[in-house]
Amino acid sequence: MNNSKNGGNDINELMKKASEHLNTTPEQLSALARTGRVESVLSPQQTEMVKQILADENAIKKLLSSKQAIEIIKGLKKNE
Repeated sequence: MNNSKNGGNDINELMKKASEHLNTTPEQLSALARTGRVESVLSPQQTEMVKQILADENAIKKLLSSKQAIEIIKGLKKNE
């Protein structure tokens, strides 16, 4: 990830990598995230993994405390 001086670039790079992995575009992925329909681009296994993580409070805390998550959250707050 880039340093925090490039906040918006971090998010753009993450969206680009995620969309490539999910065979979609960053714009489509962003639109799906805004509408809460991200599972439509996930495989059944990926959807199950996300559900398991969201059901585990410790996993959520670990995920949200990661450097990447903190940078994403900072970038999202800048775009509000």
